[in-house]
Amino acid sequence: MIPNPPVGVLLHAIGGLMSAIFYLPYRLVKHWAWETYWIVGGVFSWLVAPWLIASLAVPNLVATLTNAPPKSVCWSFIFGMLWGIGGATFGLTVRYLGFALGTAMALGYCAAFGTLLPPVFNGEFGGVIKTTSGLVVMGGVIVCLLGIVISGFAGIAKERELPEKDKKATVKEFNFKKGVWVATFCGVMSACMSYGFAAGKPIAELAVTNGASDLWKNLPVLIIILAGGFTTNFIWCIFLNIRNKTGGDYRRSTAQIPAAENSPARTESVPLLANYLLCALAGTFWYLQFFFYGMGTTKMGRYDFSSWTLHMASIIIFGTLLGVYLSEWKGVSKRTHGLMRFGLVVLIFSTVVIGYGNYLAKENTPVKVTTESVLPPLNLEAKFRPILGLTGKISDIKTTVPAAEEIKLLSATPIPADIDLNRMAEWALNYLTETPRKNLGYEPVFQCHPLQCPPAPEGQDPVVACDTDARMDWEWYYMRDITGSKKGLEVEAAFHNRMRQYIDPDGKVWSHPGCFNEGNINTRYDKKDFVVHIWGATKILKSLSEDYARTKNPESKALAKKVMLALKKIATWD
Repeated sequence: MIPNPPVGVLLHAIGGLMSAIFYLPYRLVKHWAWETYWIVGGVFSWLVAPWLIASLAVPNLVATLTNAPPKSVCWSFIFGMLWGIGGATFGLTVRYLGFALGTAMALGYCAAFGTLLPPVFNGEFGGVIKTTSGLVVMGGVIVCLLGIVISGFAGIAKERELPEKDKKATVKEFNFKKGVWVATFCGVMSACMSYGFAAGKPIAELAVTNGASDLWKNLPVLIIILAGGFTTNFIWCIFLNIRNKTGGDYRRSTAQIPAAENSPARTESVPLLANYLLCALAGTFWYLQFFFYGMGTTKMGRYDFSSWTLHMASIIIFGTLLGVYLSEWKGVSKRTHGLMRFGLVVLIFSTVVIGYGNYLAKENTPVKVTTESVLPPLNLEAKFRPILGLTGKISDIKTTVPAAEEIKLLSATPIPADIDLNRMAEWALNYLTETPRKNLGYEPVFQCHPLQCPPAPEGQDPVVACDTDARMDWEWYYMRDITGSKKGLEVEAAFHNRMRQYIDPDGKVWSHPGCFNEGNINTRYDKKDFVVHIWGATKILKSLSEDYARTKNPESKALAKKVMLALKKIATWD
């Protein structure tokens, strides 16, 4: 999928809106304790909705999850459990501080930890800040954190100005000290959702391999993360049910209302069906925040680390507006109102800055080209003369870019702002994965798409053997080193096995000479045409060496030794 950061920003905004409004249905639940309606909503948000939507959007979902790397599954689940602790305490944060103040304080910590630490841990931070777009995005992150701090100060000012009676009128259980501690803990733990997505990248890539769209590839990861979140929330809520003796809420049809100042004790009916439906609605809204967040990350490209900041800023923006609508700021001074509005403007501005930085990144993103499958068939043999390689004289030579005075290591050379090596490697890995044709023994084609040059024949390509495929054989290792991707592992394994078939029991590499006659694309070779292929042997030797360097596979070492000794016997020293 080609990144489209503006669309990614929009998706994150929708996710933020869903997060801001999810708690509204809970306010209409009657005669249930917090722990009761929280876990009932959690069943829908952490179990029902993730499985239902992923089942509809992701092909081979069960196969993807059952074959996912155990390490990735384990860490995604663990981060989900840690995030689940933050999720439970976010409900408590809103309970004690209200939408506006609680959201701003909790998400301040969450944005800082969830945005900045993943690229640091992944070793990507240095590369990000070397580009103009990366610096703009980082500036937007800083502006966002500033807006969160301003919003927090506005909330503190509100707490100081309002009398206790007015605080309780809008936030029934308002408790600033308790709320601050809960918000701090909540924000730090909630950042683990960002780490869960990072740990689940191999699962997302496996989903794509199994036929999922890039847009929906994070849905299987979300199932695992939310299962971990449900685990911790379930344990906590059941504990509270037992401690507070509220376990009967799930089936009780009446509730005893204690006597108040001007009213006697009474019994009221509990709208069980309405409570369950409201919790289902709240849980669905809650899930949709990460449904849109997961889609948004797929659109952000290299700068998807900014996704978490955008998500947090969107939640605070909509949460603040919702707090105003619910009169949480009624009765405060003009100064505090102005501070709240200023914080909101800064947060909105931060999303604009981040969006612009991602727009700059998009300008350097490779343009999608039309593949040959949708091009009209071309009679290239009739239109063009056969390409015979460099067989004639070359004239009119001029140097457009002078050569460097000295050649430096790539690691010591500043990377130009318009070059994205990671993205280039991703495209190369995509070529390696998609080009081999399974029905032809994973044989690729020797052709540059979409120019279709040189023209490729139908069926097997005589130029490929021990040339194109031999070079691709070791390119897998380098592209995986750069990208860290696990995409197409089964194709890679089959491709490496294909190359080993060229080696005979004595270590000699045999193939036909098609690559030395690349202009004769319609020539067909059989076994009697095979020769000992020195060119192919050197490439296969390199691939075996790269494999052993990474895996320490003794078979690769033994096979490399056999090929090397065979080459030594063939060599002449005159």
